[in-house]
Amino acid sequence: MSNQIDHDNAGTLFTHALELHQAGKLREAEIVYGQVLTSDDKHVNALTCLGTLHLQQGQQEEGIRLIGRSLEL
Repeated sequence: MSNQIDHDNAGTLFTHALELHQAGKLREAEIVYGQVLTSDDKHVNALTCLGTLHLQQGQQEEGIRLIGRSLEL
């Protein structure tokens, strides 16, 4: 049961992170994407979006690493 709760929490957090990201609030979105990944370290969309966020901030190595990790899942 707790696994389902964690999954639901990750989904809610991801939606919030994506809204922040789309609003240009990159630092806040980065924090919430991190919370998603704490709840579900295999959340493909959070990994991809966080990787994209890092690329947008000029952090190519980290962005590529995160997107690569999402592609492996």
